[in-house]
Amino acid sequence: MTETAAKHMYQPSRYVPLQIQERTIRYGRRMPDPRGGQGMFRYETEIYKLRFDKLRREYVHQKYKFEVVVRESDWTISHFKYFY
Repeated sequence: MTETAAKHMYQPSRYVPLQIQERTIRYGRRMPDPRGGQGMFRYETEIYKLRFDKLRREYVHQKYKFEVVVRESDWTISHFKYFY
């Protein structure tokens, strides 16, 4: 994992367990890195997170798209994020 990606792991709002990142790399859809990095590939999958709905006052499952950008020569994670 690069230094930038490791810093993001320390932020509670951006933390994603390594098991989920590893499973995304193993079972997710593989595509070229959108920025065109040599030897870099983007893996994408869908994940669910529990989110507290303040109006209904209950937890609901929120579906997110999760992406990981990896350098495959040494499996270094350079970027990860999840979004709607």
